[in-house]
Amino acid sequence: MLMEVYSMGRPRKLNAVKTGHHTKEELEQAQLVENGLFQFTSISVNTVPEDLPPQAQKEWLRIVPLLKELPISNLDYILVKRYCEIICINDIAYEKIKEQGMYIKDTDKINEYFKVYIDTLKALKNIATALGITMDARNRFLITN
Repeated sequence: MLMEVYSMGRPRKLNAVKTGHHTKEELEQAQLVENGLFQFTSISVNTVPEDLPPQAQKEWLRIVPLLKELPISNLDYILVKRYCEIICINDIAYEKIKEQGMYIKDTDKINEYFKVYIDTLKALKNIATALGITMDARNRFLITN
């Protein structure tokens, strides 16, 4: 069992997201581990990182209270902070695309802000999956609890 904890394989999944056949013992053991996730110090809503831009601070205040329902702790602080920063960058890029269009005038070249916008969408998907805040992960988590 000790070897399993330190293996470099796939990241562990919450019980709600597991598929396939698992013995009762495996599920009970996994539930004990999962319950331990809620024992870490919860991420603080009151202390918004000062170095975040105003738009990202707004997102912090919006999302952190919602994350209280999931096993998100202070250990995930940087990940949540990056999520908020990327939301801010995404919003700015979207506004620039609305102003300037998807293509640079008089050329066939795609606006750099469009590339930034697409990159931020990919990054948001990755971070949201890592935090378990996608709709699918959230629904599966809530069903088991």
